[in-house]
Amino acid sequence: MMALAVVLSLWSWEVWGEGFSFIFCGDSRFGSTSPFDHPEILEQIVEEANAIRPDFFIYGGDGPDHNTDENYRAFKECLDKLEVPYYNVVGNHDIYLKATGGCSRENHRKFFGRTYFSFEHDSTYFVILDTAGKGKRPWGVRASCPEQWGWMMEELEKGRRYRHTIVVTHVPPYDAPFKVNHAFTDTSEAREFVEVMARYGVDAVFCSHEHLYYRADWGGVPYFISGGAGAVLYAPPKMGGFYHYLEVHVGEEIEVRVIPLLRWLSIFPNSAKLEVGDTLRLRAFGADPTGRTISVGPPMWVRWTSSDTSVGRVDSVGTFVALSEGDVEVTVRCGLRYGRAHLSVVRSADTGDAGTSPVPEGYSLHSFPNPFNDVTSISFEVPAGCKVALGVYDVLGRKVRTLVDMSCGPGRYSAPWDGREVASGVYIVRMEAGEFSKAIKVTLLR
Repeated sequence: MMALAVVLSLWSWEVWGEGFSFIFCGDSRFGSTSPFDHPEILEQIVEEANAIRPDFFIYGGDGPDHNTDENYRAFKECLDKLEVPYYNVVGNHDIYLKATGGCSRENHRKFFGRTYFSFEHDSTYFVILDTAGKGKRPWGVRASCPEQWGWMMEELEKGRRYRHTIVVTHVPPYDAPFKVNHAFTDTSEAREFVEVMARYGVDAVFCSHEHLYYRADWGGVPYFISGGAGAVLYAPPKMGGFYHYLEVHVGEEIEVRVIPLLRWLSIFPNSAKLEVGDTLRLRAFGADPTGRTISVGPPMWVRWTSSDTSVGRVDSVGTFVALSEGDVEVTVRCGLRYGRAHLSVVRSADTGDAGTSPVPEGYSLHSFPNPFNDVTSISFEVPAGCKVALGVYDVLGRKVRTLVDMSCGPGRYSAPWDGREVASGVYIVRMEAGEFSKAIKVTLLR
């Protein structure tokens, strides 16, 4: 087996090369009564998977909130909508009997088969483990099934004959930094597990259980924790707490795209006028399935492109450089979502082209259209660099959306507001920029 590096790919490709691909995600909790769990998010992942058409799909566990026939059926009905083969990993919620506090793997076996198993695909060996313990702690390989450890060692030995070996476990050996006591309960087993993965040259370990995205290198082996398929999130977005799935390509190397679940994707600013030689930092943001606005950037997979690189170029983090006069469209792609910005580049004012300077004389705030249906554009101007906060509030003063919260250079900007997530009525758009403050009313009509 070749010991090849795993690449967490953020920007570098548009389409997969030779090899095969699969999607990985986990933790949805079908049957939960908590308002913070959203198992319906798995439906969106399934829809996107059917559009992407990977070779297969691996679910990392905790599909049901707890062990009942009804929860299992609802979860399986969702997975059965996949148009590609799928594999399901047993999770602790899958076996937990809420009524008694006990556990049973019978429903998992009835609906999905064995709780630990292996399979091969195109010169890659997959080892799927049961680390669900007793539903509650203790969690781990031995805690779940004492004879499983010996079986795992035999399977890893078989994996030496393949180009890659990939291990999948619901519970990770160690916690992500933002969670405590959610990993293997026996810390000595966790250390031994990490040592074994390294000794056998495992190329990647995929886990779920912790409701966030986190990547670590333990023992020189890359571990990917992906538990963002609908269950309550364990961290803020900037620390990995966003709904997502992993799109994985296995070729000469193993490449991973972190794909957030988005209703829409936009660029801020979505229009601007620049002079030749100017640079503009574009930022991507979107709404997650619950309507929460999140920044879209690393570790999420994002790709920026310019429609005319002779007019201007954009780099992998959204920095646009104006090169010559003309109009250009910048596009950002994240998974199946796209956002666009329209930029105009003019000659520098010091070349004698008077009146084209993009620097405004003062602050301003406007919206168009107003009244509006669904989406309106909020435009503003700042004459000097400053921190800009732009938010939408209802008539009771409660914030319903943050549109902008960043430092802006002098210039003209616009940010869209998608009002489809709120009721029709009057809203207040408030801008704070340095010592400047202004509020305007916008009316959403249905």
